[in-house]
Order: sequence, then structure tokens, then C-alpha cells
Amino acid sequence: MPQTIQVVDGAVVLYRRTKSSRWQARIKRQNRWIRRSTRTTDIDEAKEIALDIRTELRTLETNNLPLTTTKFRSVAEYAIKRMEAELASNRGKVVYKDYIAVLRKYHIPYLGSFNINQITNERLDGFDDWRLEQTAKDILSKSTHNTHNSALNKVFQLALDRGWMKPTDVPSYRKNGAKANSRPTFTRAEYAKITRNLRHWAESGYVDSKTSNNRFITKKRKLKESTAQIRELLRDYALILANTGIRHGTEMANLKWKHLDWFISETGERYLEITVDGKTGNRQLIARHLAVRYFKRIQSRFPKLAVYSFDELLKRRVDEFVFRLRNGEQTKQLNRSFEQYLSKLEMLYGSTNDKMPRTLYSLRHFYATREIQRGVSLGILAKQMGTSVGMLEKFYSKFIPHMSAEALAGENYDETVVAG
Repeated sequence: MPQTIQVVDGAVVLYRRTKSSRWQARIKRQNRWIRRSTRTTDIDEAKEIALDIRTELRTLETNNLPLTTTKFRSVAEYAIKRMEAELASNRGKVVYKDYIAVLRKYHIPYLGSFNINQITNERLDGFDDWRLEQTAKDILSKSTHNTHNSALNKVFQLALDRGWMKPTDVPSYRKNGAKANSRPTFTRAEYAKITRNLRHWAESGYVDSKTSNNRFITKKRKLKESTAQIRELLRDYALILANTGIRHGTEMANLKWKHLDWFISETGERYLEITVDGKTGNRQLIARHLAVRYFKRIQSRFPKLAVYSFDELLKRRVDEFVFRLRNGEQTKQLNRSFEQYLSKLEMLYGSTNDKMPRTLYSLRHFYATREIQRGVSLGILAKQMGTSVGMLEKFYSKFIPHMSAEALAGENYDETVVAG
């Protein structure tokens, strides 16, 4: 039997499930019980958290907001089941098959972990950018865009019908396939700030929360173990993105240790070569030397791999995914953790593009702009990044003059001498 404790008679109850040491809370509001986890095993702390939750629910009531929220993934899967049922009974439209396909392929992977009432215009801007990366296209056709929007409407309408969001929560997303905004990236100074603080973000789940001065600890209790592991992995994941040009998503998720190897140049110089398989097919790319350090740090977290030197690891062609948590699992929460991290640094939006938030994809854009500024030709960069010269010219044209700055500027001259 679950153990229960009355905190406020008839209004706030703590209980523990069988085989669980953490306290759960039941709070009665609007004649129904709302369940929340306190995420703690300490009874005094659990009581305090339960009362905080009760205050939070009162505030939501005062502001006429839903007391419960549901993840986008759950609502979308519910909408899919309803469409599948209608199709099976010959009452559904044929286009429902397309709606189901795009929800599973695009919307759920990107938006799934967010509460349905937190799908803002800014998040959809980030989704648009990610979707273009996944399709390897400059823009979507108008018909494709309309199909995606109609599928999303099915999810929002279901959430409205169920009271999981209010009409004012529904974002006003684009109605056509145009993608006019520049892709958000980082300046060198911003990237330096990101890298300086990533170590603290990664360590925030492992330091003593009661004595540490880590800037990312906001409550005097430890993060969940899963959150700590996600932040730790995010550090190396983000730095590898910024030093390779690999696509966030499928390319990074599918990368295994056996896909890493040394390329030896004619002069005997060693370069880390990475084989990726993404939207544009199989390709080899050369990582910046710094990336080796980050791969080694990931290796060190797994005892089975740490017994080898990095060279030995590569020679063994290990058939295991690179980007895994300490517990061996892969995660889809890295983009969300990065968003939270940028928000803490007040860097989610850039000074030149306030409408689109930066995401992990922005690190790929940072890589592209930095390499262009270094003078790498668009042809070489297109091969490295698995894209086309035309796409690079379209999105990074403002940086291209830097490639030939010396030739474009001409020779130095004395402004005091008037040309004849």
C-alpha cells in the first residue's frame, strides 16, 4: 500500500508509490486532484515543495490559465490515433496519411518534449530552421508548407478541445513556404562566452548544490541525474558541432566510434576524419584539431572505452554510438537543454535577428561563417558540410567578401595624395 501523509487536510496529500523512495503530491483544485512529483525523498522538503505547487496552482487559477499541461508528443500521438481511426472507418480524408507522416517525422521529434501551451512563434521559427536542415532544402514548397501547417492545426485543435491550451496560446505561424530570415548564428565573442560557461553548465549537476558557487544552480538541491547527464553530454556535443560542421540531429545521433579514423597527409600530418550518413548521403569530413579533445572526454566517461588510448579505440572500430549519456542511453533533450542554457546567459536571441532564437543548429551556421571568414573555398566547404555551393551563397553571402578581402581592398594608399 502507498504511504500517505496529510499536509493540508482534504487539500494537499503526500504519498509514495510502491518501490519508490520519492514523494508525490496530490493537490485539490477546482474539485479535482492534480498530481505532481516533488522529486525528493526528504519529507520536510517534500512538504515545502507541495505547498509551493499549491501556490503556483492558485496563481494559474487567478490568471485563468490551465492547471495541467500536456507534452506536445502526447497530444500529437492522440491526434494521430483519431485520424487513423477515421481512416480505418472510411470517414477520414486521404490527406490524413500525409498529416500523420509529417507529425511523426518532423513535429514530434522537434516539439515533442515541450508543453503544448509553450509552442511559441519563436519555437516554431527554430523548428522551421531545423526542418530545412532535415530536408536539405532552401525553402519548402507552398503545398508542403500547407500540409505541415494543417497537421499542426489538428494537434492544436485537439488541445483546445481538451482544455490543454487556450486560444491565446496558439501561435500565428507562417502561411507560405518562404524562408526570408537569415539563419541565426553567433559572433566570435558570443561563442567564446558560450564555451567559457559550458563547463559550469556541465558540472552543475555534479557539484554540491549547498556549497558550490556554480552560477547555474538556482535551488539548493541537486538536479535529477538524467538532467545532470544531459548537461554533461551537451558540452562536448555542442563543441563538436562547432568544430566539424556536422548536422545536429540524424548525422550526430547516428555517429559511432567506428566512423572515426585518422587521415594521414603526404607530409605525415594526422587529421581526424569522420564519416557521416545524413540527408545528402554518405560523406567524409575533417574535424578541427580541437574536436579530438572533446571526443576523448566522451570516451573517458565509459569504463569499457577508457581502458584504451584514443588511437586504440579508433583501431578497434567500436560499434557503439558516440553521443550517449553516462547510463548508455541516447537522448533527444539536448536542444532543449541548449535553449535553457542560452536563456540563462541571455543569449537566446542575437542582436541582429531578434525574431528567431538560436539553437544547436546555430553552431553549424557558426562553423560555416567562421570557415568562410578563414578563406576556405565554398566548394570545399560544401563538400565538408554536405550541402551545395548555392545554399552557402544564399545564406552566407554577406561573409563571402571576407574571403578575398586583400584583393578587394587593393594596395594601401596615402589619403593625403590626391589621385590624378
